[in-house]
Amino acid sequence: MRRIYNDVSFIDEFMTPEFIEKNKFYQYGRDPHTGQLKIASRDPVRIKQTMLYQLTNLGRPYIYAVDGNYRNRGELYLLHHYEGVELKQDYAHDTLTNLEKIWHRPVHIESVIDDKPHVISFDGSSHDIREK
Repeated sequence: MRRIYNDVSFIDEFMTPEFIEKNKFYQYGRDPHTGQLKIASRDPVRIKQTMLYQLTNLGRPYIYAVDGNYRNRGELYLLHHYEGVELKQDYAHDTLTNLEKIWHRPVHIESVIDDKPHVISFDGSSHDIREK
């Protein structure tokens, strides 16, 4: 099988919903209120997409610069191409902090948090997360 399939084609071919359910695969995440790890999803399609996503682009998110003059104020607006995997909040905050130092204006990134579109912003002093 290793001669015929690479990791991506193997997962794509053999990770069927039946296989995922039979072997009790699930996604987990950290509960924002308690900090404890908990089961976030048992959806076979989402689990398979997440596994494939982690193998493509080396698990790094796809982020696009959408507007360099957001709100006509010279602010940078980015878009995270959501493929079932949320941005790591601490990484997003650190990245926005560093981008603001380079851009010298507030920076924003649109992404999905808890299955809803949100915008994470940094203005040079504080981070803000708001539902879009």
